[in-house]
Amino acid sequence: MERAIAGGLYAFAFEEEFNRLDKFLEEKTEQFPIVGITEEMVKYVEADGYTTPYYFLAPFGDVYDNIVEKNLENPAISKEEVRTFLENNRQELHKVNVAIQLYMKEEYTAPDKEILEQIASDIENMSDIPYGSYSIHLNDNYIDKKRGTGLKDNTIRRSNQNKIIKR
Repeated sequence: MERAIAGGLYAFAFEEEFNRLDKFLEEKTEQFPIVGITEEMVKYVEADGYTTPYYFLAPFGDVYDNIVEKNLENPAISKEEVRTFLENNRQELHKVNVAIQLYMKEEYTAPDKEILEQIASDIENMSDIPYGSYSIHLNDNYIDKKRGTGLKDNTIRRSNQNKIIKR
């Protein structure tokens, strides 16, 4: 539950940066034959944390624990207070995994490595998106509704030691 609150507070405080990330990913779904998850699926998986059709946030580290505590002490905390606190701890802001999950638009289509590489390259070159550790997963079209994910053997990814770190 705390992770969900921390992710929501981070997105709340850096709304403009997240809007730019959302717009970028929406544009990629127009440029390439890829999609995110449906709004129905977002509702199904959002209990695990802050989730959009294209990514979910998984914050870790003391700064996120501390902002959750501040929010619990003062549920009316303002966006400016949250942002100021987080910016004062900027060296820790990359400790949130921005897990991008994309799917091929057509059924029975294998993930395309060139699409993944283009999206990764674009994210590396962007300077106006939220701080974080970005992982990108490109799946075929199948989503396991019980788990809310499409990760499987044919998923191609940019993650773990190859994540994109935005500081």
